[in-house]
Amino acid sequence: RAIVESANARFISQGYDATTVDEIAIDAGVSPRTFFRYFPTKEALLFHDLDERLEQVRDEIAARPDGEPAAESLVAVLSGVADRLLRSEEQRALAAQLLRERPSLRSYQRTTIAHHADAEIIDALARRDGVDPDDLGLRTVVAAVTACFDIAIRDWFDAGAGDDFSERF
Repeated sequence: RAIVESANARFISQGYDATTVDEIAIDAGVSPRTFFRYFPTKEALLFHDLDERLEQVRDEIAARPDGEPAAESLVAVLSGVADRLLRSEEQRALAAQLLRERPSLRSYQRTTIAHHADAEIIDALARRDGVDPDDLGLRTVVAAVTACFDIAIRDWFDAGAGDDFSERF
């Protein structure tokens, strides 16, 4: 937690690119070696709580009404994700700035984070609906909804992330 808080403070005050791992470690009171025990890269800091967030998404999917179509459930659950992820205006502004200035972060998010999230979402919906996770229909629905979510969130960030995300999605 100290590492994440130190990193966010540095990213906001001096920018992502200007912030070094050594500075983050010093601010957090740990060595750079300790930093890398917790985070394989500086980019990983931005997605530090992914497992907790995915657990929340899985729980919300499980709590959706029986018989509700998978697409409808997924849209309902994902609608609140962006607002929860970026609680403060400061966090939203930082995320928007980072994604505009560092296209590699979008790539990291899509290839590393979203791939893992899609698999978790498919598994949660399959369990809820009693279908095989390899069901092509289910996988297609998840791919379509998460692609729309990705486009909406990029559009939201490009616009500064100042309004309510659920209005875009």
